[in-house]
Amino acid sequence: MAKILLRSITPKGKMFDLSQFDRDASNGLNSTIKVAERDFEKTVATWSNKPVFTVKNATAQRLKAEVFTVDEIYWYVVRGTKAHTITPKRAPALRFQTGFTSKTIPRKITSRRGGRSGPVVSAKVVHHPGTKARDFDIVIAKQLQPVLEKEVRKAIKRATS
Repeated sequence: MAKILLRSITPKGKMFDLSQFDRDASNGLNSTIKVAERDFEKTVATWSNKPVFTVKNATAQRLKAEVFTVDEIYWYVVRGTKAHTITPKRAPALRFQTGFTSKTIPRKITSRRGGRSGPVVSAKVVHHPGTKARDFDIVIAKQLQPVLEKEVRKAIKRATS
C-alpha cells in the first residue's frame, strides 16, 4: 500500500512544545485520514458487495493513522491481475456474457455503473487478459500528501509559538 512520508524541520533557538505538537499533529492526521476514507468509499460506491474499510486514528502517543480493508476482491482491483486461464470446476463448460464495462477506472477516485452486457456464450476454456491495476491507494496518498504536510506545518508552528 502507498505511504505518506513526512520529515520535520524544527526552528533552531525556539522552544518546542512536544505535547502541543502531538495533539495538533494527531488532529491534523485524523482529519486527513477521514478524507482518505471518503475517497476509498468513492471507489466502491456502485459495488453491490462493498468491502469494509477500517480506520485506525492517530493519538497524541501514536502519530500513525490507517485506512485499510482485508477484502480480497478489492486487492485484485487495486493491484490488478495477470493474464490467466479460466476453466470450469463444477460444470462441463463456462457460461457468460461477452460484454463487460468495469465499475472503476485506473487511477480515478470514482465508481460508475458497470456490469455485464452482450450475448451469453459457452466455452470450455477462457483466456482472461488480466485486469489493469487501479492504484487507488497511490492516487489518494499523492493527493493527500500536501494536505498532511500543511497540517504538520501548522502543528509545528503552534508548538514553537
